[in-house]
Amino acid sequence: MKKWRQDPLFNIDIMEVSSRDNSITFTLEVPRGLIDLKDDTKLEVNITSKEEEGDLVMKGVVNKVDPEEKSVEISFFGLWMRLKYKKSIPFELNEGDEVYLSIKAI
Repeated sequence: MKKWRQDPLFNIDIMEVSSRDNSITFTLEVPRGLIDLKDDTKLEVNITSKEEEGDLVMKGVVNKVDPEEKSVEISFFGLWMRLKYKKSIPFELNEGDEVYLSIKAI
């Protein structure tokens, strides 16, 4: 599932994406007009410690890891991403880690 909506106060789009099995979902703020994707576009999303190529690449810092809520919050220079997971995520994130988010349309 993927949905786009515009923030009513700021010049940003808010992207909501779920994995195929709905075990991981995330909400990401993106500057309006930075990336033009349709709701039916399939995405490849990676969070890594090294920069990778993509249609959208952002560097951020992990602000909060909450194992009880099964959520992670990452700041990309003021833009936010909130990752929620139902089962364990296939990578380790710790508060203060610098990460890269890469999104590719496939």
